[in-house]
Amino acid sequence: ALDPDGVAFEDVSLERVRQNTLPVLRDERPERDVTIGTRVVDAELLSTLHDVIAMLPGRFHVTVKDVTIPAVGARELHIRTSEGWLLLLDSSRPLNDQFLVLEKLLTEEIRPEDRDSLEYLDARVAGKAFYRFRSPRGAP
Repeated sequence: ALDPDGVAFEDVSLERVRQNTLPVLRDERPERDVTIGTRVVDAELLSTLHDVIAMLPGRFHVTVKDVTIPAVGARELHIRTSEGWLLLLDSSRPLNDQFLVLEKLLTEEIRPEDRDSLEYLDARVAGKAFYRFRSPRGAP
């Protein structure tokens, strides 16, 4: 478990993680041993993550299942949603700007019935959003 400054303050058992409704934070950066008292993530990135968790249900009708920090120095969040698709965000840019572009994409290009086939939505480029559908089973 992390405190508001991104410092680990408590070990959490796998059983407790399974019972908890909070998302799991995965850190793919190399050599990141987490021990009590270790800063796992900076407070600004953690604040952005809290905002995402709060905003997603109202804006996109999904919740956060887990979050991955992909690389050292990356200001990205890779968020797995309750619908199974990834949401790729740039944590250094205003969330509202990214969400506005994503809302437009989801209302104008992606039909509600196709959301369960999404692989990802990517809002990391200012003013643009990209998406990809999962390949149908058996397709190359």
